Amino acid sequence: TPSYTTSNLTATRRYRAIATSPAGGCTQTSAEVIVTVITTNIWEGDVSNDWNTAGNWACGVVPTLTSDAQIPVITAPNLYPVITGATGGGFADVRNVSIASGATITVTNNGTGVFRIAGIISNNGTVDAINGTVAFLGTTAQSIPANTFHTNFIRNLTIDNAAGVTLAGNLNLTGILLAKAGQFTTGDQLVLKSNVATTAMVAPVTGSVSGTMTIERYIPARRAFRMISSPVNGGSIFNNWQEGAPQGDIPGFGTDITGAGAGTNGFDASLSNNPSLFTYDNVGGTSWVAVTSTLTNNLMAGKPWRMLVRGDRTINQESNYATPTITTLRSRGTIATGDVTFTNLSQTGGRSNFIGNPYQAPVDMEAVLNGSTNVNKGYYFFWDPTLGGTPVVGQDGGRGAYVTVLLPQGTNTSGSVANKYIMP
Repeated sequence: TPSYTTSNLTATRRYRAIATSPAGGCTQTSAEVIVTVITTNIWEGDVSNDWNTAGNWACGVVPTLTSDAQIPVITAPNLYPVITGATGGGFADVRNVSIASGATITVTNNGTGVFRIAGIISNNGTVDAINGTVAFLGTTAQSIPANTFHTNFIRNLTIDNAAGVTLAGNLNLTGILLAKAGQFTTGDQLVLKSNVATTAMVAPVTGSVSGTMTIERYIPARRAFRMISSPVNGGSIFNNWQEGAPQGDIPGFGTDITGAGAGTNGFDASLSNNPSLFTYDNVGGTSWVAVTSTLTNNLMAGKPWRMLVRGDRTINQESNYATPTITTLRSRGTIATGDVTFTNLSQTGGRSNFIGNPYQAPVDMEAVLNGSTNVNKGYYFFWDPTLGGTPVVGQDGGRGAYVTVLLPQGTNTSGSVANKYIMP
């Protein structure tokens, strides 16, 4: 007769039972039965939809980062798991998880629902993380298979695995990418989305990110100058913000960039061919310099540009009165991480310098200036494209205006939303 304790009982994988005929009979016989213990927990959902309620699992035990789980097809009134972060310390944990065809896991609650996976995710059903957070935190290399998440969208993604995590299919992120530990290999298939309500961002990277990604920036319908910087080191402006024109004339994406020599230097033709893209000569003086080609100027994280954005690439450049449209600029390349130092600055007292945000994240300008040398730490100038009066198509008015942001308060007297944080 074996003796079981709490430690060896959970480690036991097979049981053998032997039945013997009563002693004293003419012949003593026995029969042996081998019972194999299933080590994978199976979801039943007969109590609620809460992952961390023990009664919802066949074994009456909630999975952990060292145990596996199966989500089979169930029938009403039983419920599929919904991970909200309200119980279980805010997390729903599992090692390996398998979702059957027709079965569903939902991760939700405005990103506070966190599904933590330490092993393999095998999904033949639906994992809906459009409004949730999924964290990969194993101790051996992990992969995010193609089509793992519903419609290939996820809100927040956390990489916390020293052995690394690889993305093996297209994925659109709408919230925050947190590369906390280990190398996250994007497979050149990650898109950080941007729309009128929100823009995806990258948290401070304490692990590493390998590979390129596509980062979007939504721009509302207003013909105005924008002072922008790329969040990546990538290819030419032509192949990015112009979408590789002319074949890139996709409604809602890219913008026309005009200049001298239209058609030969990557510029789009207009009635005047006046330049619409400029850099600023910090060192040589206080002047704007028109870009001479979008084919030879590449995106560099933090390099600032002044650009007239009329709308997407469907705008009719033969009319100065074309109605502006919303558009999304796409930058494809590798993100900058760690410190980024600007050295091409004017050394003349009283002059201004043009700098850009190199990260896909807000930057605290008070902290930036306090960590810099020989600069005025009391204020900075911010270009607000929503100011400058009512925009008048075809005229110079209403293209934006400078705002002085006072530090450390982060306030201004221009009626602008500008504060001490520079957005990506």
